[in-house]
Parts: sequence; structure tokens; C-alpha cells
Amino acid sequence: MTLRVQAAAVLASGLLACTTVARAADSCAQAGGAVADEVTRQCDCCAPVRRCIRGVVESAVASGTLPGSCRRQARRDGRLACRAVRQTSCRGLHWFPACNGPIQCGQTIYPAPPCGPTETLGARCSKLGMRCNPPGESCSQLGCLPARPVECPISRRAAKRDIRYLNDADLNALRADVLAMKLARYRYRTDGADGPERLGFLIDDAPHTPAVAPDATQVDLYGYASMVVAAVQTQAKEIEALRREVSELRRTRAPKRAPRE
Repeated sequence: MTLRVQAAAVLASGLLACTTVARAADSCAQAGGAVADEVTRQCDCCAPVRRCIRGVVESAVASGTLPGSCRRQARRDGRLACRAVRQTSCRGLHWFPACNGPIQCGQTIYPAPPCGPTETLGARCSKLGMRCNPPGESCSQLGCLPARPVECPISRRAAKRDIRYLNDADLNALRADVLAMKLARYRYRTDGADGPERLGFLIDDAPHTPAVAPDATQVDLYGYASMVVAAVQTQAKEIEALRREVSELRRTRAPKRAPRE
């Protein structure tokens, strides 16, 4: 009987140990997933990344969001997350002309550091969306992109096809998009501590509007301005209709003058 009790105790102890290990593994998996998300935000996954992942993991341990016993799991999850990023975002990136002209890409809109010795037109690059100013340039920039972007809009009819003028429904839809845009004040991460506060909308808040370029990394200022024009035209029509209505009401409700004797 004593042997049976001892065997049962050993079995229970083993089951308890397995349950504890499983719970710890589950806890590490959850915390490691959160750290992996932070790795993709803080680290350039297209470049050597082990040191950055280690820094993110140690920072999470120091802040108490990651148990120290989960370091190895978190580093592994971070490497897997960056591997997924590399497979989708790091292939075929090169330095292309990002934009030209002070209105389209001046430093007041897209601040960028000077280009380094390896950041030249056509050279390979690693971080999607990075920008830099070539030597001697203050506004024409290079961007780390998968393909050469569309050049500035050409507005002559001879250069266009499939032309379709917008009807009232189209204009109303664009006005609704404009009114739904959330404007924000912000600073770029590349700005210093005393950098200027800027005003605009975030592509993340309106990714599927004509105000966003096809590569979804920059604003299409031509499309953005056209959307605002559509909103102004729609509003002008409504104002004119209200004016006519007020004028008609004044005419019909004006007191009639008594005829002169």
C-alpha cells in the first residue's frame, strides 16, 4: 500500500511539474509575441538585427513586461518576426528619386538627412520608405523603394486616356472622404527635441483615398488637392441652393404693400 501511495505521489508531482512548465511556456509565448511586435517597430529587419533584438528583449526584461526566464523564447520570436518582414519587404529595394520640387518633397514636408556614401541612385537599400537628400540638394530626395515612383502629374489631355468627369455622386463621395480625414499635429522621428510641430493627416488613417500614392508611403498632393476642390465645389452648390431658397422665402413672405390711393 505504501508503494502505491508513493507511486501516486510521484505521478502527481510529475503532473504538477508538467502543468507548471506548460503554464510557463504559455506565459513566455504571450510575452514573446508582444516583444516580437516591438522588434518589428524598433528594429530594421532588413539589416543585421541580432543586436537590436537583444536590446529590445533586455529592455522588456528590465521594464518587467518579460520574465527573465523567457529571454531565449523572446529572442527566437523576434528573429522569426524579422524573417517574415524580410520575406515581404526587403527584396529588390533600391534608391530611386522619391520626389522633386519644394512643394512635393521639400524639407518642410519630408525632412531627411543627407545621403551617405552608399546611398546613391540605383544602389540597393534595406529599409522601405527611408529618404535622404543628395549632396547639394535641399529638396530633391532619394527614397528606398521597390520601384521608381510615378512622376509628377501631367495635366495635358494629350497625355491622358480613360478620362471621365466626376458627377455629383462622385463629388459627394470625395467630400465625405475629406470630412472624415483626421488632422493631427505631430513631429517627425528625425526632428530634434525642439523640432517644428507639423500639421496634416496620417496615411494610416486614410490608406485607400486618392490622397495617398500607390506605394502607400507618401501623400499624393495632386490627388489630395483635387479632393479638397471636390469638397469646395459640392459645398458651393449647396450654398447657392440655400441662397435661392432664402431668396424665394423672402419674396413669398414679404408683406404686401397697400395700393396707393
